Amino acid sequence: MLTSKIKRTALDADLPNKEFDDISDSPKRSRSVNNTENESSSDEDTLGRYRISSKPQITSPLATVSNMASFSRSATPPSVKLMSSENTSMDNSVEFKKFYDKFINEAIANGIDNKDFSSLDTILLSLDARKIESINIAHVSILIKNLCRYVAKLDSSKEMKALIDNLINLNDWFLHPEEDFANNYMKFIKLLCSGQPKYISKILETFILQLSDNNISVTREYHHQLFAYLVNGFPTIVSEFLNLLVRAFPNKNDTQARNINYIENLLEIMKYCKESRYSLMALIVEKMISIDVELQNEIDEMDSDNDDSSSDMSGEDSENDSGSEEESDSDDEYESGDEKLDSDDEVISDREEEENGMYLSSSMDKQSKADDLSDEAIPEGEEEYGVEESNNIQELSVKLDLMLAKVSGFLRANLTTEKLESGEGIEIYTNLKSIFKSHILPTYYTKSTQYLIFHASQEQEELMDSFLVGLLDVSFSKTESIESRVKALQFLSSFIARAKKMTKSQILFVCTYLVTWLSRYVVEREVEIEGMAGTMERFEHFYATFQALCYIFCFRHDIFKLKSQNTDSKKTELSVEEQLKLKVKGTIKNSVDSEWECELDRFYQRMILSKFNPLKYCNENVILMFANIAQKTNLVYCYTVIEKNNKDNILGIINSSNLGNINEKSLSGTNGSDKPLSTSGVSNATLSLTNTTSLQKKQFIDLQSYFPFDPLFLPTYKEFMKEYYIEWSEVEFDNETEVYD
Repeated sequence: MLTSKIKRTALDADLPNKEFDDISDSPKRSRSVNNTENESSSDEDTLGRYRISSKPQITSPLATVSNMASFSRSATPPSVKLMSSENTSMDNSVEFKKFYDKFINEAIANGIDNKDFSSLDTILLSLDARKIESINIAHVSILIKNLCRYVAKLDSSKEMKALIDNLINLNDWFLHPEEDFANNYMKFIKLLCSGQPKYISKILETFILQLSDNNISVTREYHHQLFAYLVNGFPTIVSEFLNLLVRAFPNKNDTQARNINYIENLLEIMKYCKESRYSLMALIVEKMISIDVELQNEIDEMDSDNDDSSSDMSGEDSENDSGSEEESDSDDEYESGDEKLDSDDEVISDREEEENGMYLSSSMDKQSKADDLSDEAIPEGEEEYGVEESNNIQELSVKLDLMLAKVSGFLRANLTTEKLESGEGIEIYTNLKSIFKSHILPTYYTKSTQYLIFHASQEQEELMDSFLVGLLDVSFSKTESIESRVKALQFLSSFIARAKKMTKSQILFVCTYLVTWLSRYVVEREVEIEGMAGTMERFEHFYATFQALCYIFCFRHDIFKLKSQNTDSKKTELSVEEQLKLKVKGTIKNSVDSEWECELDRFYQRMILSKFNPLKYCNENVILMFANIAQKTNLVYCYTVIEKNNKDNILGIINSSNLGNINEKSLSGTNGSDKPLSTSGVSNATLSLTNTTSLQKKQFIDLQSYFPFDPLFLPTYKEFMKEYYIEWSEVEFDNETEVYD
């Protein structure tokens, strides 16, 4: 049996190549026993010509060819093993490729015309698994190449439809080293989209789902080539394309690799699909905000849990010492001026530590304290829960860190001078600014996402101008809500304080605007304070603006100090100042004896002694920091008013509208009606607020304590931001060690 088969193989091999075209159409060739015996010598020559060994194997190139030829003469297809990838080394011969190409072409035509796919059963069966490792690459590559000729007819039968589905869903086809296979596959997919547009949605969905599992270096050559072809050739699919991209975005709790891969691929899509730029950037920012907020919530929960644990451990001690602590707290409110200054220095020193990236330190310290507790003090299961919480914080931090670094790298590459001149950079930055206003600005207490606009704006001076003007517009727009205006002022002050690439003219322009607005506000509305006790929250916009100016001064005080009397330099400086003041109507010019830009010394003296009493309602940390620096620079003295405010709070005077004749040496001991202030019950004094007023006051204070560009705690992104960010330690100040150490 084996001998006859070998001889039949030799007989088939003697056919010239030009006769391969007639193989499938020719009738079965008869073969007698006599022919088998008489043709042995020619058989041996043929075997030698094709280098068949003395022990014939069915997997040899010649045997494979003969088996392929037998498809048209036999109803039995070759085995799956024959079609598997194990035989790829045998299938690379030129003879095989030529023959198999003709065979597949005729088999496809026969299947489409006569609904007979028996000759393709084996190769179709191998594709059912949709796995690259289960197919013979050489065979399938030739199949795909021939399918391109029949794209318009491929949906004529259920077998062809199944074949198309299997090819579309073939996994990891782009990872195979055979370059011809990937090229044939891409050609087929493009022709399929053109000839059968109904498959575009399925193809897009399948390819998009592969983005999160593959790095941009893998998907750029094939996936993005196809996406670019489709969005440019079929503009109507862009909307569906974006919807699929939104739906396929990995969950924020998915792995770091999948999230980063997907963001990289979205950024690549933005390069060639202009219609998607705004939507995709908004999608990315939304995801980062979600992670950012969850990260902060996790940290707050850990702090809260650790605080509860600490309070439970020290419950008895607290009860025993409660009486003495109340007396001590009451006495501390009346500490002397020198002691108060020392306390203020300690507060500012603590703030400096926070500004050096220590926002996670409190939670980490508390966690370490909790770890030091004995096992007996920790409830069963509590330790594992703490570890899981800490791991989740670490995972979210790393994920957000890498996301921000990737997006900022994309922005840096697209905000160059050349890109801005071409218009692409302007479009990308305008989109980012719009997303900042619609997504980041209304979101409370994000810690990191806002650094995207912080970095992007500093790439070019014109972009900083645009961002500052946009913030000023929101801050003082009557159509915006008070929450949006206050939030914009917080961003404005924090940006000016921290942005390393800001110019002096930009800083002075914004501060001149703020000084002018505050001065007018006091003149126009100070009269409203009389007889309206307990309603200071209505002036929240004023306090937010004053606090913004104080915060800026703490970081930029050296810019506001006028230079020494050098005639030439002074003329140049005055000329720049005049240009700035022309932009703001009603600016007061510096008098000859003022040492500060915008006459800040006189301005602050007027504000502090006004009936608005801003030192009482602004954030305490900012006021203490400002008071300390203002004293060291001889700008203004604030501690007399601060001490008066503290006493008023203890005595329950909620709205002390009349500060009397306060100066640096004395304080009045009477209230607005010339009656002495009551000191009865000081030890048990509390603020006489209703529940509603207390809630409003708390919200007001919380809102004022938000500083959007406080130091980052994400290591990779923090390193990226070094050239754009001013650390507190970099602020120049004489006698700095005396003030902050």
